Amino acid sequence: MDSTFIFNESHTQLVFCSDNDWYITENGEDKVKLFDSSYSIEILVPNHTAMKRSSYYSSIRIYAIPTFADQFYIDYEEEALCYINKKWEMKEVCIIDECKISKDGSKIYFLDGDSLYQIDSSKLDNIVFIADNVEEFVILSNGKAIYYMDDEDTLWYKKGTKDAKRIADDVYNLVLTSDDFALFLTEYYYGSGILYASTNGGEKQRVHDDVYSILTSNTATYYYANYDSDDSTKDLYGTTDKLNFHLIVEDIQ
Repeated sequence: MDSTFIFNESHTQLVFCSDNDWYITENGEDKVKLFDSSYSIEILVPNHTAMKRSSYYSSIRIYAIPTFADQFYIDYEEEALCYINKKWEMKEVCIIDECKISKDGSKIYFLDGDSLYQIDSSKLDNIVFIADNVEEFVILSNGKAIYYMDDEDTLWYKKGTKDAKRIADDVYNLVLTSDDFALFLTEYYYGSGILYASTNGGEKQRVHDDVYSILTSNTATYYYANYDSDDSTKDLYGTTDKLNFHLIVEDIQ
């Protein structure tokens, strides 16, 4: 994993891999070893995607954060969630299969096998069990509640220590919009399902029939509908305002 360079927003800190070890240097000072790993790492930053520049020989990432201290990392070699403090000391928090952090950075949810757990980012030793048989999950912005799908494709909503609430059955393609609407398809067969929405654990609302798939970004949500299997065309709908979808273009192949 040599030739990977990770900068903070001011380019004063550089994280890099050399001889299968990860290091950090600040303002050109002597490098400090973070941990051993021949695999890639990921910095778990809320609501953020690193800018990346790659070539055949190297990869450069720039994170829009002031410092790499007091941050969570994923070590893919050990499949572990790690925390690095201001002294650049690394602590392994837990072993994970999948990990997500809430937009406000307050809560981390992770899968160990098919068991879902939650950690308060300020209390690393307090790991809370959420549910078993979890296939997929999304976190609401404040980190206090989640939607998750189990291995029977049932969608649940859970907030804090309250019992999970059943939202829908036969669910497919779960996403969370930027304003915390859970969107999902049900009765999905041969490229067509019914699009529903739920917010804050509320009853599902029917949005559109004959929906092919759902896509979301930090600012907008889209879905394809009216799939024609004969010529593989579909219509694209989108919104930046809750569930106020409008047709953008017809007959996309």
